[in-house]
Amino acid sequence: NLWAASGGQVANRNQLGTQSPMDVSTKSDKEETILYSLPCASFGYVMVKTLGVGGFGAVHKCVALDTKELVALKIVKKEYAQYGKREVRFLERLRKLDPHKNNLVLFNRHLLHNETFMLEFEMLNMTIDDLIMSCARPLHLSEIQVITQQMLVALNALRSRRIVHADIKPDNIMLVNHKLQPLKVKLIDFGMAHTVAELSLGDKIQYLSYRAPEVLLGLHLNEAIDMWALGCVMADMLLGTDLFTPSCEFDRVKDMVQMQGQPDDRLLDSGIYTIFHFCKHNDSPCPSWKLHTNVDTQAFLSLLKQMMEIDPEKRIIPSKALLHPFISMKDFPSESNYNPDLSSACLTTQRLIIPKPAKSAKSESLTIGRQQQNSY
Repeated sequence: NLWAASGGQVANRNQLGTQSPMDVSTKSDKEETILYSLPCASFGYVMVKTLGVGGFGAVHKCVALDTKELVALKIVKKEYAQYGKREVRFLERLRKLDPHKNNLVLFNRHLLHNETFMLEFEMLNMTIDDLIMSCARPLHLSEIQVITQQMLVALNALRSRRIVHADIKPDNIMLVNHKLQPLKVKLIDFGMAHTVAELSLGDKIQYLSYRAPEVLLGLHLNEAIDMWALGCVMADMLLGTDLFTPSCEFDRVKDMVQMQGQPDDRLLDSGIYTIFHFCKHNDSPCPSWKLHTNVDTQAFLSLLKQMMEIDPEKRIIPSKALLHPFISMKDFPSESNYNPDLSSACLTTQRLIIPKPAKSAKSESLTIGRQQQNSY
Protein backbone atom coordinates (compact mmCIF):
# COMPACT_ATOMS: atom_id res chain seq x y z
CA ASN A 1 0.00 0.00 0.00
CA LEU A 2 1.65 3.20 -1.19
CA TRP A 3 -0.18 5.28 1.38
CA ALA A 4 1.05 3.11 4.21
CA ALA A 5 4.55 3.16 2.77
CA SER A 6 4.50 6.95 2.67
CA GLY A 7 3.13 7.31 6.19
CA GLY A 8 -0.52 7.77 5.27
CA GLN A 9 -2.98 7.29 8.11
CA VAL A 10 -6.63 6.32 7.91
CA ALA A 11 -8.86 9.18 9.05
CA ASN A 12 -12.49 9.07 10.01
CA ARG A 13 -15.05 11.71 9.09
CA ASN A 14 -15.21 13.17 12.61
CA GLN A 15 -11.47 13.84 12.63
CA LEU A 16 -11.85 15.92 9.48
CA GLY A 17 -14.41 18.11 11.25
CA THR A 18 -16.09 21.06 9.61
CA GLN A 19 -13.27 21.40 7.09
CA SER A 20 -14.01 18.01 5.57
CA PRO A 21 -13.54 18.24 1.81
CA MET A 22 -16.27 15.69 1.26
CA ASP A 23 -18.70 18.51 0.50
CA VAL A 24 -16.93 19.26 -2.79
CA SER A 25 -17.02 15.65 -3.97
CA THR A 26 -19.64 14.38 -6.39
CA LYS A 27 -22.15 11.74 -5.39
CA SER A 28 -20.29 9.06 -7.32
CA ASP A 29 -17.06 10.16 -5.66
CA LYS A 30 -18.65 9.83 -2.21
CA GLU A 31 -19.64 6.26 -2.94
CA GLU A 32 -16.06 5.34 -3.81
CA THR A 33 -14.30 7.47 -1.20
CA ILE A 34 -11.61 5.87 0.93
CA LEU A 35 -10.48 8.33 3.58
CA TYR A 36 -6.79 8.81 4.14
CA SER A 37 -5.07 11.83 5.59
CA LEU A 38 -1.41 12.38 4.91
CA PRO A 39 0.49 13.69 7.93
CA CYS A 40 2.29 16.84 6.89
CA ALA A 41 3.18 20.12 8.57
CA SER A 42 1.29 22.24 6.06
CA PHE A 43 -1.17 20.16 4.09
CA GLY A 44 -2.58 16.71 3.45
CA TYR A 45 -4.97 14.84 1.15
CA VAL A 46 -8.07 12.71 1.20
CA MET A 47 -7.90 10.01 -1.43
CA VAL A 48 -11.07 9.56 -3.47
CA LYS A 49 -9.95 6.76 -5.76
CA THR A 50 -6.98 5.35 -7.62
CA LEU A 51 -6.71 6.50 -11.23
CA GLY A 52 -3.83 4.32 -12.36
CA VAL A 53 -0.99 2.11 -11.19
CA GLY A 54 2.34 1.61 -12.94
CA GLY A 55 5.87 0.41 -12.37
CA PHE A 56 7.06 3.63 -10.75
CA GLY A 57 4.06 4.29 -8.52
CA ALA A 58 0.41 5.31 -8.68
CA VAL A 59 -1.85 8.28 -9.37
CA HIS A 60 -4.80 9.01 -7.09
CA LYS A 61 -7.76 11.33 -7.35
CA CYS A 62 -7.62 13.33 -4.12
CA VAL A 63 -8.95 16.35 -2.31
CA ALA A 64 -6.29 18.70 -0.96
CA LEU A 65 -7.17 19.52 2.64
CA ASP A 66 -5.90 23.09 2.49
CA THR A 67 -7.52 24.16 -0.80
CA LYS A 68 -10.43 21.68 -0.83
CA GLU A 69 -9.79 21.21 -4.55
CA LEU A 70 -9.88 17.95 -6.46
CA VAL A 71 -6.35 17.16 -7.63
CA ALA A 72 -4.36 14.32 -9.13
CA LEU A 73 -1.65 13.12 -6.74
CA LYS A 74 1.18 11.09 -8.21
CA ILE A 75 3.01 9.02 -5.60
CA VAL A 76 6.38 7.65 -6.69
CA LYS A 77 7.63 4.48 -5.02
CA LYS A 78 10.57 4.94 -2.67
CA GLU A 79 12.88 2.81 -4.79
CA TYR A 80 12.25 5.13 -7.75
CA ALA A 81 12.72 8.38 -5.84
CA GLN A 82 15.37 9.50 -8.33
CA TYR A 83 12.72 9.48 -11.07
CA GLY A 84 10.40 11.59 -8.94
CA LYS A 85 13.20 14.05 -8.32
CA ARG A 86 13.98 14.14 -12.02
CA GLU A 87 10.36 14.77 -12.99
CA VAL A 88 10.06 17.61 -10.48
CA ARG A 89 13.15 19.20 -12.01
CA PHE A 90 11.53 19.23 -15.46
CA LEU A 91 8.17 20.39 -14.15
CA GLU A 92 9.85 23.30 -12.38
CA ARG A 93 11.51 24.27 -15.66
CA LEU A 94 8.15 24.16 -17.42
CA ARG A 95 6.66 26.57 -14.89
CA LYS A 96 8.34 29.32 -16.91
CA LEU A 97 6.02 28.42 -19.77
CA ASP A 98 2.31 29.22 -19.62
CA PRO A 99 0.74 25.76 -19.03
CA HIS A 100 -2.72 26.84 -20.21
CA LYS A 101 -1.46 28.62 -23.32
CA ASN A 102 0.93 25.78 -24.21
CA ASN A 103 -1.43 22.90 -23.34
CA LEU A 104 0.77 21.43 -20.61
CA VAL A 105 -0.59 19.87 -17.42
CA LEU A 106 -0.60 22.31 -14.51
CA PHE A 107 1.87 21.25 -11.82
CA ASN A 108 0.83 22.66 -8.45
CA ARG A 109 3.47 21.50 -5.98
CA HIS A 110 5.39 18.53 -4.68
CA LEU A 111 6.08 16.95 -1.31
CA LEU A 112 8.89 14.68 -0.16
CA HIS A 113 7.57 12.65 2.77
CA ASN A 114 9.37 9.64 4.24
CA GLU A 115 11.61 9.52 1.13
CA THR A 116 8.51 9.29 -1.07
CA PHE A 117 7.90 11.88 -3.77
CA MET A 118 4.34 13.14 -4.16
CA LEU A 119 3.49 15.39 -7.09
CA GLU A 120 0.23 17.35 -7.17
CA PHE A 121 -1.36 18.21 -10.53
CA GLU A 122 -4.61 19.71 -11.70
CA MET A 123 -7.37 17.14 -12.09
CA LEU A 124 -8.07 16.35 -15.74
CA ASN A 125 -10.94 14.47 -17.36
CA MET A 126 -9.99 11.52 -19.57
CA THR A 127 -7.30 10.24 -21.94
CA ILE A 128 -7.56 10.07 -25.72
CA ASP A 129 -8.04 6.31 -25.42
CA ASP A 130 -10.91 6.91 -22.99
CA LEU A 131 -12.47 9.35 -25.45
CA ILE A 132 -12.34 6.85 -28.31
CA MET A 133 -13.87 4.16 -26.09
CA SER A 134 -16.64 6.48 -24.90
CA CYS A 135 -17.47 7.44 -28.49
CA ALA A 136 -17.34 3.78 -29.57
CA ARG A 137 -15.82 4.95 -32.84
CA PRO A 138 -12.61 6.39 -34.26
CA LEU A 139 -12.33 10.18 -34.17
CA HIS A 140 -13.33 12.34 -37.12
CA LEU A 141 -10.67 14.28 -39.00
CA SER A 142 -12.07 17.54 -37.65
CA GLU A 143 -11.61 16.26 -34.08
CA ILE A 144 -8.12 14.97 -34.84
CA GLN A 145 -7.17 18.36 -36.29
CA VAL A 146 -8.19 20.18 -33.10
CA ILE A 147 -6.29 17.78 -30.84
CA THR A 148 -3.19 17.67 -33.05
CA GLN A 149 -2.98 21.46 -33.25
CA GLN A 150 -2.92 21.70 -29.45
CA MET A 151 -0.24 19.03 -29.14
CA LEU A 152 1.91 20.78 -31.74
CA VAL A 153 1.71 23.92 -29.60
CA ALA A 154 2.84 21.85 -26.60
CA LEU A 155 5.75 20.28 -28.50
CA ASN A 156 6.77 23.66 -29.86
CA ALA A 157 6.93 24.99 -26.30
CA LEU A 158 9.06 22.03 -25.19
CA ARG A 159 11.35 22.51 -28.16
CA SER A 160 11.92 26.12 -27.15
CA ARG A 161 13.43 24.73 -23.93
CA ARG A 162 15.26 21.89 -25.72
CA ILE A 163 13.14 19.36 -23.83
CA VAL A 164 12.14 15.97 -25.24
CA HIS A 165 9.00 14.43 -23.70
CA ALA A 166 9.98 10.91 -24.89
CA ASP A 167 6.65 9.31 -23.94
CA ILE A 168 4.04 10.72 -26.32
CA LYS A 169 1.10 8.29 -26.52
CA PRO A 170 -2.71 8.44 -26.18
CA ASP A 171 -2.54 7.76 -22.43
CA ASN A 172 -0.47 10.91 -21.95
CA ILE A 173 -2.81 13.27 -23.80
CA MET A 174 -5.76 14.15 -21.59
CA LEU A 175 -8.94 16.13 -22.06
CA VAL A 176 -9.38 18.94 -19.54
CA ASN A 177 -13.17 18.76 -19.27
CA HIS A 178 -14.90 17.30 -22.30
CA LYS A 179 -18.36 18.61 -21.33
CA LEU A 180 -17.36 22.20 -20.62
CA GLN A 181 -14.38 22.45 -22.98
CA PRO A 182 -14.86 19.88 -25.78
CA LEU A 183 -11.57 18.55 -27.18
CA LYS A 184 -9.43 20.84 -25.01
CA VAL A 185 -6.37 18.69 -24.25
CA LYS A 186 -3.13 18.85 -22.30
CA LEU A 187 0.12 16.89 -22.38
CA ILE A 188 0.91 15.03 -19.15
CA ASP A 189 3.58 12.78 -17.58
CA PHE A 190 7.10 14.15 -17.80
CA GLY A 191 8.62 11.20 -15.96
CA MET A 192 10.62 10.16 -19.04
CA ALA A 193 11.57 13.65 -20.20
CA HIS A 194 15.14 14.54 -21.19
CA THR A 195 16.97 17.57 -22.39
CA VAL A 196 18.47 17.10 -25.84
CA ALA A 197 21.94 17.32 -24.27
CA GLU A 198 21.12 14.39 -21.96
CA LEU A 199 20.21 12.03 -24.80
CA SER A 200 22.90 9.53 -25.72
CA LEU A 201 23.50 7.39 -28.77
CA GLY A 202 21.68 4.10 -28.30
CA ASP A 203 19.23 5.26 -25.61
CA LYS A 204 16.22 2.93 -25.49
CA ILE A 205 13.33 5.29 -24.85
CA GLN A 206 9.67 5.65 -25.90
CA TYR A 207 6.92 3.05 -25.72
CA LEU A 208 7.56 0.46 -28.46
CA SER A 209 4.45 1.22 -30.53
CA TYR A 210 5.45 4.90 -30.69
CA ARG A 211 9.23 4.45 -30.95
CA ALA A 212 10.88 6.55 -33.64
CA PRO A 213 13.16 5.01 -36.31
CA GLU A 214 16.23 6.79 -34.94
CA VAL A 215 15.67 5.13 -31.55
CA LEU A 216 15.21 1.70 -33.15
CA LEU A 217 18.34 2.06 -35.29
CA GLY A 218 20.54 3.68 -32.66
CA LEU A 219 21.02 7.11 -34.26
CA HIS A 220 21.53 10.51 -32.66
CA LEU A 221 18.35 11.68 -30.95
CA ASN A 222 16.58 15.02 -30.52
CA GLU A 223 13.08 16.51 -30.26
CA ALA A 224 12.10 14.89 -33.57
CA ILE A 225 11.25 11.63 -31.79
CA ASP A 226 8.22 13.35 -30.22
CA MET A 227 6.94 14.37 -33.66
CA TRP A 228 7.13 10.76 -34.85
CA ALA A 229 5.21 9.58 -31.79
CA LEU A 230 2.54 12.26 -32.26
CA GLY A 231 2.15 11.11 -35.86
CA CYS A 232 1.47 7.59 -34.56
CA VAL A 233 -1.13 8.99 -32.16
CA MET A 234 -2.84 10.83 -35.04
CA ALA A 235 -3.12 7.54 -36.92
CA ASP A 236 -4.43 5.80 -33.79
CA MET A 237 -7.20 8.39 -33.47
CA LEU A 238 -8.24 7.88 -37.10
CA LEU A 239 -8.11 4.08 -36.92
CA GLY A 240 -9.56 3.74 -33.44
CA THR A 241 -6.74 1.35 -32.58
CA ASP A 242 -2.94 1.30 -32.48
CA LEU A 243 -1.22 1.91 -35.81
CA PHE A 244 1.60 -0.42 -34.77
CA THR A 245 1.13 -3.45 -32.50
CA PRO A 246 4.60 -5.02 -32.44
CA SER A 247 5.60 -7.92 -30.21
CA CYS A 248 9.28 -7.01 -30.49
CA GLU A 249 11.59 -4.40 -32.01
CA PHE A 250 12.09 -6.40 -35.21
CA ASP A 251 8.32 -6.42 -35.82
CA ARG A 252 8.32 -2.68 -35.21
CA VAL A 253 11.07 -2.10 -37.80
CA LYS A 254 9.36 -4.41 -40.29
CA ASP A 255 6.06 -2.53 -39.93
CA MET A 256 7.88 0.78 -40.39
CA VAL A 257 9.57 -0.40 -43.59
CA GLN A 258 6.29 -1.74 -44.99
CA MET A 259 4.54 1.58 -44.38
CA GLN A 260 7.28 4.16 -45.04
CA GLY A 261 9.84 2.27 -47.07
CA GLN A 262 13.39 1.39 -46.07
CA PRO A 263 15.51 4.14 -44.47
CA ASP A 264 18.31 5.62 -46.58
CA ASP A 265 21.64 3.80 -46.48
CA ARG A 266 23.07 6.98 -44.96
CA LEU A 267 20.95 6.40 -41.87
CA LEU A 268 21.46 2.64 -41.80
CA ASP A 269 25.24 3.05 -42.04
CA SER A 270 25.18 5.29 -38.95
CA GLY A 271 22.85 3.24 -36.75
CA ILE A 272 24.49 1.20 -34.01
CA TYR A 273 21.47 -1.15 -33.99
CA THR A 274 21.11 -1.46 -37.77
CA ILE A 275 22.73 -4.91 -37.89
CA PHE A 276 20.05 -6.22 -35.54
CA HIS A 277 17.40 -5.64 -38.20
CA PHE A 278 19.21 -5.46 -41.57
CA CYS A 279 21.97 -7.37 -43.33
CA LYS A 280 24.41 -5.76 -45.74
CA HIS A 281 24.97 -7.12 -49.24
CA ASN A 282 28.55 -6.85 -50.42
CA ASP A 283 28.09 -8.60 -53.76
CA SER A 284 27.32 -5.41 -55.68
CA PRO A 285 29.36 -2.32 -56.60
CA CYS A 286 27.30 -0.29 -54.11
CA PRO A 287 26.68 -2.35 -50.96
CA SER A 288 23.16 -1.92 -49.65
CA TRP A 289 21.18 -3.03 -46.64
CA LYS A 290 18.33 -5.54 -46.70
CA LEU A 291 15.77 -6.14 -43.97
CA HIS A 292 16.05 -9.56 -42.39
CA THR A 293 13.20 -11.62 -43.78
CA ASN A 294 11.00 -14.42 -42.56
CA VAL A 295 13.21 -16.75 -44.59
CA ASP A 296 16.04 -15.98 -42.19
CA THR A 297 13.86 -16.69 -39.17
CA GLN A 298 12.46 -19.88 -40.64
CA ALA A 299 15.97 -21.12 -41.43
CA PHE A 300 17.01 -20.44 -37.85
CA LEU A 301 13.97 -22.24 -36.45
CA SER A 302 14.48 -25.19 -38.77
CA LEU A 303 18.05 -25.74 -37.60
CA LEU A 304 17.16 -25.15 -33.97
CA LYS A 305 14.37 -27.72 -34.10
CA GLN A 306 16.72 -30.33 -35.56
CA MET A 307 19.41 -29.58 -32.98
CA MET A 308 16.86 -29.89 -30.15
CA GLU A 309 15.29 -33.11 -31.43
CA ILE A 310 14.14 -35.20 -28.45
CA ASP A 311 15.33 -38.47 -30.01
CA PRO A 312 19.17 -38.41 -30.01
CA GLU A 313 19.22 -40.84 -32.95
CA LYS A 314 17.31 -38.31 -35.07
CA ARG A 315 19.21 -35.25 -33.83
CA ILE A 316 21.21 -33.49 -36.56
CA ILE A 317 24.98 -34.06 -36.59
CA PRO A 318 27.58 -31.26 -36.98
CA SER A 319 28.54 -32.11 -40.56
CA LYS A 320 24.93 -31.86 -41.72
CA ALA A 321 24.31 -28.76 -39.63
CA LEU A 322 27.20 -27.08 -41.46
CA LEU A 323 25.28 -27.58 -44.71
CA HIS A 324 22.01 -26.22 -43.31
CA PRO A 325 20.70 -23.02 -45.04
CA PHE A 326 20.94 -21.08 -41.77
CA ILE A 327 24.71 -21.63 -41.86
CA SER A 328 25.37 -21.81 -45.61
CA MET A 329 22.77 -19.38 -47.00
CA LYS A 330 24.59 -17.00 -49.33
CA ASP A 331 22.97 -13.75 -48.24
CA PHE A 332 22.47 -14.62 -44.60
CA PRO A 333 24.35 -12.19 -42.31
CA SER A 334 27.57 -13.70 -41.03
CA GLU A 335 28.95 -10.81 -38.96
CA SER A 336 30.21 -12.01 -35.61
CA ASN A 337 28.35 -9.24 -33.82
CA TYR A 338 25.02 -9.98 -35.51
CA ASN A 339 22.46 -10.40 -32.77
CA PRO A 340 18.86 -10.12 -34.06
CA ASP A 341 15.90 -9.65 -31.80
CA LEU A 342 14.47 -13.15 -31.56
CA SER A 343 11.61 -12.49 -29.16
CA SER A 344 8.97 -13.61 -31.65
CA ALA A 345 11.22 -16.42 -32.87
CA CYS A 346 11.46 -17.72 -29.31
CA LEU A 347 7.68 -17.83 -29.02
CA THR A 348 7.45 -19.61 -32.35
CA THR A 349 10.15 -22.05 -31.23
CA GLN A 350 8.16 -22.89 -28.12
CA ARG A 351 5.13 -23.72 -30.25
CA LEU A 352 7.17 -25.84 -32.66
CA ILE A 353 9.31 -27.76 -30.20
CA ILE A 354 7.73 -27.82 -26.77
CA PRO A 355 4.61 -30.00 -26.59
CA LYS A 356 1.59 -28.48 -24.88
CA PRO A 357 1.08 -29.93 -21.37
CA ALA A 358 -2.18 -31.59 -20.49
CA LYS A 359 -4.63 -29.21 -18.83
CA SER A 360 -4.73 -29.53 -15.07
CA ALA A 361 -5.52 -27.44 -12.05
CA LYS A 362 -1.81 -27.22 -11.27
CA SER A 363 -0.68 -26.13 -14.72
CA GLU A 364 0.78 -22.64 -14.93
CA SER A 365 0.71 -20.21 -17.80
CA LEU A 366 2.77 -17.17 -18.62
CA THR A 367 0.96 -14.05 -19.73
CA ILE A 368 2.65 -11.22 -21.54
CA GLY A 369 0.54 -8.09 -21.34
CA ARG A 370 0.76 -4.35 -21.60
CA GLN A 371 1.68 -2.91 -18.24
CA GLN A 372 -0.65 -0.29 -16.86
CA GLN A 373 0.85 3.13 -17.34
CA ASN A 374 0.93 5.97 -14.85
CA SER A 375 -1.18 9.01 -15.65
CA TYR A 376 0.46 12.36 -15.12
